[in-house]
Amino acid sequence: LVSQAYPRFAREITKRGIRLRMLVYEGEEFAQQTAQQPLVHLRILPVVHRSFAPTVIYGDKMAIELLESRKPENTAVIVIENLSVAASYLANFEALWKIARPYRTN
Repeated sequence: LVSQAYPRFAREITKRGIRLRMLVYEGEEFAQQTAQQPLVHLRILPVVHRSFAPTVIYGDKMAIELLESRKPENTAVIVIENLSVAASYLANFEALWKIARPYRTN
């Protein structure tokens, strides 16, 4: 599901000049495609840290993506607009970013 939607998303963030830091998990198929995008910085986490509810943090908002690969029509995004919540999730992201290893393209 993510690999299907990502090309459109990548074009949009490039057009807007948005810098993106993304954590991916070992073995994710779209990582190489993602790493080639300008302004995108990837790091890889071991699968043991995998989350099935990816989050996006921006400003005073955070979004939780509830992905349903068997039924894409059931996919939902919950947006929470709260500076404290966003800051808390950003702190978690920063902790994971520090332990993740840089993504290297071959």
